[in-house]
Amino acid sequence: MRDAYQADSLPQNFKLGLSYKFLRSNLHKFTMAMDLTRSLNSEIQVNCGMEYWYSGILALRLGYLNEGGGVTGFAQGIGVRYKGYEVDFASVPWGELGPVQKLSLTIYL
Repeated sequence: MRDAYQADSLPQNFKLGLSYKFLRSNLHKFTMAMDLTRSLNSEIQVNCGMEYWYSGILALRLGYLNEGGGVTGFAQGIGVRYKGYEVDFASVPWGELGPVQKLSLTIYL
């Protein structure tokens, strides 16, 4: 049985995010985004990034993470979309582990 000293409280934070699409043509799409996070026990953390799509097929991404706990630095990635499938690859800072690689597959039904 856990008492009040062993219990973990839920994180309490306030997050605000903004994005703006600079280009919206059939061939080029460019979006920039930023979010601010303020936890009750920490300072404000800022994350920002940009994404460029060429012809709805190829995506290039670049961002900066400031998640606290040593998770700070640049993240970059690439995505390819074809016939209802999307494959994304990213390299993201992960504190003491250094950069980690993420690979995902999305299937659009």
